Amino acid sequence: MKVKYKLLLLVGVFVILLVFGISWLSSLGLGPLQKLLYVVLFVAVSLIISGFVIAKLLAPLDTLIIVAKGISYGNYDLVLDIKGNDEFGKFAKSFNQAIEVIHEMLIEKRMEEGAAVKRMSIVKELMHQIRQARDRKSTSLNSSHIPLSRMPSS
Repeated sequence: MKVKYKLLLLVGVFVILLVFGISWLSSLGLGPLQKLLYVVLFVAVSLIISGFVIAKLLAPLDTLIIVAKGISYGNYDLVLDIKGNDEFGKFAKSFNQAIEVIHEMLIEKRMEEGAAVKRMSIVKELMHQIRQARDRKSTSLNSSHIPLSRMPSS
């Protein structure tokens, strides 16, 4: 049953109980002050019970908010632990699956970034070795060059 229908049902039951309670009180033949006292007591008890029922119904939303905030901070190990076949249970299952997919995608992306960093490091190292080899070759060619003024004359 959908949550909005549960809430409507709860309000409907509260109103029906209130109407029957008031009509029952009027049939008791009590004085006006006693009737008022019973009505106030009945309304207070009904509101307390309704409050507990609504809190129980909406508790999964609090859990969802906590888990969503945790995930927004990067904690992808959090799981919505809401069981049931109602909307909350179905949403929790879909939410957990979506977070799992996102987490796997992030891991894959980090692995790809790590591989790219490793490749870049290898390229930099190779470029460094090429420069060193070029510089050594250039130095050895310059040192083997004999100036024309020192060449023996024939």
